[in-house]
Amino acid sequence: MKGHSADVKSLDAVDQFAHALREFHDSASVALDELAMEIHRAVEWIQHDCKNYWNEQVRRGYQQVSEARVALERKQMFRVADHRPGCYDEKKALELAKRRLALAQEKVETVRRWSWEISQAVLEYRGDVGPLAQWLEADLPRAVALMERLRNALDHYVGIDTVEAELPAGTAAGDEAIPSSAGALASPSEPASEKSSHTPSRNPQHEDLQPDDRRGPTRVGSGDASEGQTRDGRTLE
Repeated sequence: MKGHSADVKSLDAVDQFAHALREFHDSASVALDELAMEIHRAVEWIQHDCKNYWNEQVRRGYQQVSEARVALERKQMFRVADHRPGCYDEKKALELAKRRLALAQEKVETVRRWSWEISQAVLEYRGDVGPLAQWLEADLPRAVALMERLRNALDHYVGIDTVEAELPAGTAAGDEAIPSSAGALASPSEPASEKSSHTPSRNPQHEDLQPDDRRGPTRVGSGDASEGQTRDGRTLE
């Protein structure tokens, strides 16, 4: 096209660029797959492992608080000589069970909040990385295929230039030798002009008296009466 030209310095550069594109495709695809696996593991850990663990801790916390309270009440009911025990250990165990229960309940709320936040973060990440993943899956393979077609076209172009450079001056590529022998153009049969010169001329006045090559010999006087008479009306004998 006029006004547009290719300035290709090296055909190997086209191959190197296509190879670099393929390497980037492989590396980026592996990186995205690893990130997807890490994100999946993080989501599973927060939304399932942590949730199940702290819910179980809450259940155990209620049980420990209940057991500690029962132990304290039993201790308070026990008296020796109207002496009421201090129940220091039982009270301490009850307070510890209550703190553990409160911590487990707090962790449950924290896990619930983290679950919502990580879900939003995953959605944002997928929205940001989606165009890159689509480009790696569709656009980059088309670019590599285009580079391969370009290399094939350049190889074909270089091959044509090489053939034209090896041809003699004034000869175009693909031209064949034209025979110049006069005998190759001459017909083995006799020319029509020579054949027509040997044909005898025919006189119109003796049309009926001369033999016809096509109709055979014609007898004199076999025609009409007008043809067998002379100009003065006499009949030919």
